[in-house]
Amino acid sequence: MKTYCFGLCNERHAKMPKYSIFPTWVNSWDMNELENHANMAIPKDCNKLLLFATGLQVATLAVVAVCVKRNIRLTVYHYNRNTDDFRKQEVC
Repeated sequence: MKTYCFGLCNERHAKMPKYSIFPTWVNSWDMNELENHANMAIPKDCNKLLLFATGLQVATLAVVAVCVKRNIRLTVYHYNRNTDDFRKQEVC
């Protein structure tokens, strides 16, 4: 099983993985483009994705949609600004 670890968007928090699915800014009104971008950003040999979310729901849901369609196991780590850490959620 090939596991990848990505942030959702570049430069949103200090403790993010080196690579992210999306750049710093995204067009949150173009859901098809978000999903297409996520599909291209997630490597083809990915079986499990660890995603460090940054609060942008529409982008997070685009990644979820890709994972469901490609049968990728997804774990999302949600940022908690009060504790400056992440909470784990198994999604699919």
